[in-house]
Amino acid sequence: MDPVSLAVVGVVGVGIWFFFFKRPRVRPPGAVSALLQGLGNDYSVISNIVRMRGEGMDRIDHAVVSVYGVVVLLEVTEPGVLFCKMNDREWPRKGLGKEMALHNPVWRNRKRINSLEEVLPGIALTNLVVIVNARLVGDLGPEVVLFENLSGRIRKNRNPVLNAEQVKSVCSKLNSL
Repeated sequence: MDPVSLAVVGVVGVGIWFFFFKRPRVRPPGAVSALLQGLGNDYSVISNIVRMRGEGMDRIDHAVVSVYGVVVLLEVTEPGVLFCKMNDREWPRKGLGKEMALHNPVWRNRKRINSLEEVLPGIALTNLVVIVNARLVGDLGPEVVLFENLSGRIRKNRNPVLNAEQVKSVCSKLNSL
């Protein structure tokens, strides 16, 4: 094979590899909401909760309420490669020609949960960060889940901790925020 043909085959091969394997995933904006709605009747999903408090405002992406507890979800939608460092203040992100850092999303969501504990005293709240578009490098930890594993992670817990009246009360309080 002549050198020009070899170069063309190489460029096409790299292009195909990038297109199918390395291009950033970008799911539509409502992907997590749609996934959560598919959990079934055992789960109530409350999205876009805004809570005013003395220090400002908290926005909670989603709360999943069931007899199995309350999961407070934060969506991380940035594409690229995200370097998870559970105990670091910032998580570096590379992608689309830029390097950036995200404030640790586990800590951000924990701050929102701390605020919710005032409204829901005695109710155990689970912190869960869902990575929607990025590829992850590093230690995920128990509070981080990839989009494709979200339903399984939520359904994994089958230990009832709330009764039906508590579920109704939690949903009512969250809907009134």
